[in-house]
Amino acid sequence: MPVAAPRVQHRRPRLAARVEATRRNLHQRACHGAHVIWLYSALAWSPEKVHFVCLWNGEGDDGPGGTAHLYQEVQERTGQVYWLDTSKLW
Repeated sequence: MPVAAPRVQHRRPRLAARVEATRRNLHQRACHGAHVIWLYSALAWSPEKVHFVCLWNGEGDDGPGGTAHLYQEVQERTGQVYWLDTSKLW
């Protein structure tokens, strides 16, 4: 029978919250960088061949490098965007 990992109580909850917020911020920056690099690499290779297919609910509050950002970038540069709206599918 597996043993559950013990729960750790932070002595400094405010510090733990700041560390978690910093971790999330760094993750968002890394994702933004990767997505932008992929997009610009594809555009440099052949803009006519860049198509963006997204399964998305249409909400734009996902930050830089998120679906809304990439949708807008590709729409402006190539106009070849295919959006499957999850709010209408389910």
